[in-house]
Amino acid sequence: MEITKFGLKNFRVFKEHYDFDLVPIMVLTGPNSSGKSSLTKALLLMKENEFEINKELHIETKINYIQGDHDLGKHKLTLNSKEETTTFSFTFFKNYKYQIEIDDNGKFLCDYNITNENNELVISQFFDRITVDIPNIINYFGERAKAIVIGEYPDIISKIEEINIQKIIHILGKLLQFGQKYWKIDVSINDGRNTDEKIAEDLKLGVLTSLEDIDDSIGLIDEDDFLKQLIMLFKIITSVELTKDEINFLVPPSATFNSNSDFFQFTKLIYVNTLKEPLKRAYSKNDISAFKSFISNEIERERNHVDPQNKFYIDTKKEYRDDSSKKGIFHGFIRKWLNEFGIGETLKFGYNEKKDFYFIKIDNRSLPDYGFGFSSILHILLALSNEAIEQNEKFIQNNENENFKLTFPPTYIIEEPETGLHPAFQSKMAEMLVDIQKTFNVNLIVETHSEYLIRKLQYLTATEKLNPGDAAIYYFNNPKKIPDREEQIKKITIEKNGSLTDNFGPGFIDEGTNLKFELLRLNKNQNN
Repeated sequence: MEITKFGLKNFRVFKEHYDFDLVPIMVLTGPNSSGKSSLTKALLLMKENEFEINKELHIETKINYIQGDHDLGKHKLTLNSKEETTTFSFTFFKNYKYQIEIDDNGKFLCDYNITNENNELVISQFFDRITVDIPNIINYFGERAKAIVIGEYPDIISKIEEINIQKIIHILGKLLQFGQKYWKIDVSINDGRNTDEKIAEDLKLGVLTSLEDIDDSIGLIDEDDFLKQLIMLFKIITSVELTKDEINFLVPPSATFNSNSDFFQFTKLIYVNTLKEPLKRAYSKNDISAFKSFISNEIERERNHVDPQNKFYIDTKKEYRDDSSKKGIFHGFIRKWLNEFGIGETLKFGYNEKKDFYFIKIDNRSLPDYGFGFSSILHILLALSNEAIEQNEKFIQNNENENFKLTFPPTYIIEEPETGLHPAFQSKMAEMLVDIQKTFNVNLIVETHSEYLIRKLQYLTATEKLNPGDAAIYYFNNPKKIPDREEQIKKITIEKNGSLTDNFGPGFIDEGTNLKFELLRLNKNQNN
């Protein structure tokens, strides 16, 4: 089940909870120090902690703030308010969310938590206890049952023959009756005691209650025990016994239900930072360079050719001509955009074994011969390496039938792609980004200050080269200087005719116009 929104609260500039729609092209813009990078750093933090998030039980485990591209340092540096819990949320079904909560010491507060669109609890697990909000889970079950009947979410009903719809409807009615008397239950799933399988007689309206009816033959929890106990819980409440497929349909998501290490996948989140390194004609094995890393990774996988000078190299012109595979598409894509920007025709890269260095050339010229701007373009293109494309394709295929997992869409985070580019090329960069999204079927999160790039996205929408709604612009106001009647972060969409649904903040797109009027005023005063 694909994640449709990512939200966060009490993280850097985000004091209150805010949700971002994961559209094909998400543009983050606004003044300096407004917090645009907070979103991308939060996503990179999730990627770095993928293993911990996927653990069945990770409550009180510390989240890793040291390793990774986010460079956050430690938890306390990320807090907007020291008194509040940090929350990350993943919308997966209508507006229901899987939430990850982090306490003030940087530890997971619970094992999983599902909330509704108002961030109200539906169901959660803390160690060996489940908390269920009856009215909210009735609504949640109802929405999912409706999805089965009308086929609104086909990706979650591939096992429809194994799901008894009448039983689901019956369980909803029983839950509704139960919810008229009790609003919440707190269930122990591992106390090992054997009592009657019925709700304890001392249940009282509005009081958290303990349900101690676990069969002692089950013993300690293993991979299936939590699932068994949840089935037992709903059998006690409704007198209806669900199958594993039915409970998986009604109560995802949780790694506890799936017992798979890849329940959450952030490995397809690829970060392309602003190119900041000096350009070189050759790179040693010890060089820290985006170009050198790309070359060494490609050669380690390929080692395609050995020429008379004893060089391992790849020629994109030959690869494109001879190969119609995904790799061939990648090489062809590079050649296309090198040509579009007037950089060159052919990219070659490899390793000179005799002289022990890596090299990369465009039309037999080294990167310093082209300048920083053109190298920034190449830096983005090389991030679309065949390895990443194959991973994304495999990721999509592997998850086609894994309907009870949360999948983060393959996404490239691209930081300031306009760096070093002439305004005309900043505009053309928008064309390249749209082409990347369509060719490789990936999402893009683009952090930019370029008016030209944004204007070109408007133009591409108006000329039907980009669908309305496929691009969303999130404008960040400086948290300390939010204009009157403005939100800290506002979503601006591009209409079919290319117009924007809202204005940008002062000092952004209007800056050029303001300077023109100021010059006219100065000239007029001087002439007088």
